[in-house]
Amino acid sequence: MAPDAWAGGAVRCRDAALLVEVGGVAVGDNGEVVAVRFDEAVTAAKQDENKEVAALVLRDKALQSVIACWPMVHRSVPADDVPPSLSLDQLWSLVQFDEREVVELSGAAAGLALAALRRAKGNRLIYPDGSVNQTAKVVLQALIKKAVS
Repeated sequence: MAPDAWAGGAVRCRDAALLVEVGGVAVGDNGEVVAVRFDEAVTAAKQDENKEVAALVLRDKALQSVIACWPMVHRSVPADDVPPSLSLDQLWSLVQFDEREVVELSGAAAGLALAALRRAKGNRLIYPDGSVNQTAKVVLQALIKKAVS
């Protein structure tokens, strides 16, 4: 929704009635949230994070490598607000990044790294904003601690 003009904190959009921004969230004149920042939409999608899926990280070196480097991968996320109802798959479709960078940073063979990237995305071990599943992060930290002790 592109704004036509600003008027005292409110914006009239072509597709909707008068919107007001309340704490970084666009609210329609009916009180319904119509747009949120990209990172807020990702945070909302994380609410049903599956802790058990982090068990996949324990023995999969390629997956460990991809998850460990994911926060450093350069990505382009939408500057505009997004509808709050977008699924995680829809949020992923809005992100641009170079899979070759994931391969290079992970140090894994290309085929293994790309397969691990797909598993990490599909199993919600990584997120489009550059963050990592909290339990997977703890698993990686425990593996590191064990390796250095």
